Amino acid sequence: MRGGGLRLALAALPALVLVAQPAPPAPRSDAQLADLLRAALGSSDTRTAEEALKAVGTHRFTSLRSPERELSLYAEGVLLARLGQPARGALALRKLERLFPQSPHLGEAQVLLAQEAVSKRRYKEAETRLRRAIQAEIPVESKRRAQELLLWTFVAQKQPERGLPVVDALHPLGGAKPSEQGLAAMGEILAQAGRRTEAEAAVAELGSLYPGSRLLSRADLAIGRMQGRLGDAHAAAQRFQALIRNQPDSPEADEARLALATLLSEQKLAPDQAKTFPTPESLLSEIRRLENKGEAAGRTQLVQLRLHMQQGRWKEALELIGRIRTQPPGPGGPALETYRGQALRAYAQQLLDGHQLDSLLPFLDAEGVGSLTAEQRRLTAQALASTGLPEGAAAVLRLAPARERAALRQAILAATSAESHPATVLGLSGPTGTPLEQLLRAEAAVTRQDFQTARMALPKATAGPRRIAALLAHLRRPRAQDESLATRRNEAEGWLRQARERGSDRDPLAILVADLRAQSGDWKGALALYPPAPAPEHLGWVALMRATALARLGRKAEAQAILKAAEASEAFRMERKALAQSLLP
Repeated sequence: MRGGGLRLALAALPALVLVAQPAPPAPRSDAQLADLLRAALGSSDTRTAEEALKAVGTHRFTSLRSPERELSLYAEGVLLARLGQPARGALALRKLERLFPQSPHLGEAQVLLAQEAVSKRRYKEAETRLRRAIQAEIPVESKRRAQELLLWTFVAQKQPERGLPVVDALHPLGGAKPSEQGLAAMGEILAQAGRRTEAEAAVAELGSLYPGSRLLSRADLAIGRMQGRLGDAHAAAQRFQALIRNQPDSPEADEARLALATLLSEQKLAPDQAKTFPTPESLLSEIRRLENKGEAAGRTQLVQLRLHMQQGRWKEALELIGRIRTQPPGPGGPALETYRGQALRAYAQQLLDGHQLDSLLPFLDAEGVGSLTAEQRRLTAQALASTGLPEGAAAVLRLAPARERAALRQAILAATSAESHPATVLGLSGPTGTPLEQLLRAEAAVTRQDFQTARMALPKATAGPRRIAALLAHLRRPRAQDESLATRRNEAEGWLRQARERGSDRDPLAILVADLRAQSGDWKGALALYPPAPAPEHLGWVALMRATALARLGRKAEAQAILKAAEASEAFRMERKALAQSLLP
């Protein structure tokens, strides 16, 4: 009974499994995925975009260079940007740019990549991309969007005058409305050019379309300054006063107070007009109260510091902070620390972008390194190492948070020249690191003639020409008094048998072993290793040695043929001529 019941239960089991585990849906084809992506691109539904991105993440393309793959990279970038993930979207679009440099989607992609660059303050990159987009075959509304963002890059770089030709060549809007940044930039650019009616209209439209915009105070400040330059001091004063009243805590409010105080102190207003505004002294006292920091001199320095920060004069800001700290009691505290951190991060990025880090070295103390972002610490350490300043890189490593040090160490190692700074490489590397770390360790060891360390690192080092070069340096080390040629040859033969390199990468090691065989009188063995088609830099020597081996083996005609074929090679030409003469009848 028990056996029969068990058989019945087992017989029912497959049916139960089939019910509990339905067959998975068939995977989409490349064409089906492309249809899904086109639908998502044409839809404003968030769920549709999320489903399309999920499908891309699990899809396996029949070819990584297919049109569907090209479309998927573009769609991924666009949809991620729509979902508020522009950094991830930019990664996909950069991959599109790299893998499909002629893609018709690149025109639209340039706008999204430029937006991401602007968000990271990479304005030169953004400008380049936007100009490409404007020249591309894309819809006119996309070109207008690119133009407006280009205008913003100019004002963000304090170069509004560069934007005037773009303002005069703006494409029509169609059914869209101008962007917040575009209107603010137009207001600043037109104000800088003194085109008052157009500038005031742009700022009025900004206030109408974007009433809560954080850019309104910036645009109003530009309009006020323009009005002052054009001689309408009363209108400028009214604009500054309205800005102070409506945006009292904005960065531009302090500049408006200073500008209004300047107008009043220079008696640019008629006496009856001036009576309707605060006195210059009260305006300056408001700036001091806003900062609430100690003595008058210190308050003045803090106002100047804020101006430095607003205008992107990062080095001046850091130097001013240093002076403030040396003047007891001096204003300071959390606000000053915040300013220093902001200024140092911006200054470091500026120097990193310009590949000029010398000016950053004085600020790389514990506070300075701690103020940088993790990415800036990595890039700074890497740049210092690659430019021959490993001590600075080591200081960044030492002062960085503990959780970052392993990655920093790898970045510094990868950027440090083992030949120029072997002690640094050996100090940073260990006997159990990555293959690249072992390669660097081997290169540094042979530079210092520490052949024991090189011998331990070489088997685990990354394969390739650099490992072979380090191995050759190791095998060419001076022989010990009790070391015979046969011992060195056996060692070299062992390395050759175990070598992971192939083809031309392996040839230099094979030539060395062949030379050792020749020195031992094993001409047949040497001939077997000399490559018949060596690289140009080895041709002269290999031809000489192959011909010598053939001559020693009595194969003079073959030796003469090899020498004849290598006549054009400059290396060892005299030796080959002498050998050829000796082979004549």
